[in-house]
Amino acid sequence: MNEFCRSLGRHFGTKCTVTQQMWLFNELRIAQLRGIAANEASQADLVIISAHHAQSFPTEVKEWIDLWLGQKGNRATALLALFDPVYSGDSSALQSYLRDTAKRAKIEFLVRCEEMPEED
Repeated sequence: MNEFCRSLGRHFGTKCTVTQQMWLFNELRIAQLRGIAANEASQADLVIISAHHAQSFPTEVKEWIDLWLGQKGNRATALLALFDPVYSGDSSALQSYLRDTAKRAKIEFLVRCEEMPEED
């Protein structure tokens, strides 16, 4: 994630400022932290969710997404989902959830899912 943000900053140069706030999924279990994270996300132009392949997001992550989208108002926002290629599995359910959520919230949705490298 850090390298991705540095790359993003280099790509846009002085046209934008990249400020990185990172919240681990397990930190969102605490309601107060979930609220702080939602507030921070509501002020962002780009929110990145980076996850391992899984069948669904934990409840606290879904609650955080709902809080964030409820606070963002009319701010133009993009949601980028990054799925870790190190962990094999299917992320289609997560992608569908985020795509549907972004559509309801009228925000742009982008996804980057790298395949695991083939072993020789």
